[in-house]
Amino acid sequence: MLLATRRASTPSVVLLRDVADRPPAVHAELLVANLSAIEPELVAGAIVSLSPTRLRIRALPIGGAET
Repeated sequence: MLLATRRASTPSVVLLRDVADRPPAVHAELLVANLSAIEPELVAGAIVSLSPTRLRIRALPIGGAET
């Protein structure tokens, strides 16, 4: 919400979804397995939503134009 409100282009954020009941090692494995695919977007500024079955990337800044 803070990134959208401020129309910020940094920092990048990675959200790990559907892994809360799994050990931290699984979180790390999921991130490492996908890092090469998401690295360019993270460097450019993005929000990445990552789960065991889905990857979604939104470039920053997010949010519609102010009226």
